Amino acid sequence: MVSSVLKSYQDMRADMGEMYDDAYEKAMAMTAKVGVAPTAPRVAARQRHRANAPAPTAKETVLLDQRGCSIS
Repeated sequence: MVSSVLKSYQDMRADMGEMYDDAYEKAMAMTAKVGVAPTAPRVAARQRHRANAPAPTAKETVLLDQRGCSIS
């Protein structure tokens, strides 16, 4: 039982990019229903308490902030 759970997590980790893309598309479908456009937070010149990686799109902003400023 533990090995099957471990295998599931390893599979998820291996396909993280695809899982993120699926989740992002579902989120965009939900926001379209209520008329909200995806936006990225503004980038400050000096940031202390959260990630502040500049990115070309809102989708990539989340990836950069979670992965320590690197797109894979």
